[in-house]
Amino acid sequence: MCGIAGFFDGNKILDKEQLWSYNKELYKRGPDSNDIYIDKNEFGNVGLSHVRLSILDLSSLGKQPMIYNNLTIVLNGEIYNYISIKEELKTLGYIFESTTDTEVVLQGFDAWGSDIVKKLRGMFAFSIYNKISKKIFLCRDRIGVKPLYYNFEDNRLIFGSELKVFFNTSGFVKNVSSKSLKTFLNIGYVPHPNTMISNVFKAEVGSWTIFDLVSSKIETIKYWDYSSFFKEDKFEGDFEEAVNESESLIKESCELRMLSDVPVGTFLSGGFDSTLVTTLLQKDRTDKIKTFTIGFSEGIDESKDAKIIS
Repeated sequence: MCGIAGFFDGNKILDKEQLWSYNKELYKRGPDSNDIYIDKNEFGNVGLSHVRLSILDLSSLGKQPMIYNNLTIVLNGEIYNYISIKEELKTLGYIFESTTDTEVVLQGFDAWGSDIVKKLRGMFAFSIYNKISKKIFLCRDRIGVKPLYYNFEDNRLIFGSELKVFFNTSGFVKNVSSKSLKTFLNIGYVPHPNTMISNVFKAEVGSWTIFDLVSSKIETIKYWDYSSFFKEDKFEGDFEEAVNESESLIKESCELRMLSDVPVGTFLSGGFDSTLVTTLLQKDRTDKIKTFTIGFSEGIDESKDAKIIS
């Protein structure tokens, strides 16, 4: 799962101790390792912290924050097509020390800038700090699978994977947003980009949120929108071709998610979705896929169905 957090403090108050407190708060998201990065410059203090749940490259080479030239990254998530992007970067002369997807994103950003995100297939939330341009880049995946929140006020930017990051920041005043509370009571959730806390926002999905240390300004640039799919050419095959194409796409998508240096299994409810995923993954394998199910003594219990499928 992993967890990220960080800040820019133009008042130069937040320091290493604050970063270590973030890691302590986020420990449950990444118990395998944790570390911090800090840069003190004329505009203020920049800090990044990361707690790691190891999935790819279990060695210390996969630790974050990860640095390449003037860039430092902290990432939460998985990039499923990182191997093909890595091969492309190798043709450009890039050399890799680890076998992580994080290093691919980092060097990809060095090669292509913000366009790297157009190549990524995965679920992710990450921050990249450019020490030369003095900019902090926050990025979130296309539909917001991975969480990322930020607060910007009083010449100070704070961001993290959980709201607890803000509650644990020195000088942060926690106030419930009356507007968000009313909305929650009306519809049962708080719509994007607001949160239940005043002045804390969800980073826009499918977007870059860019903070400039020099101008102390923040902007959001959208790199993807679901509506673009409606502008693409429609499938013109017959029913059987549509079935085959659908199976091929779903199987490829599932296979990409099996890349891991730790055991992988599926949550099996017995419903259509998890049954389809498990069946396609098992189809061409001799080793049995590990499946996991949760049963309930009261209410709706699908464990019996899951057992039949298993």
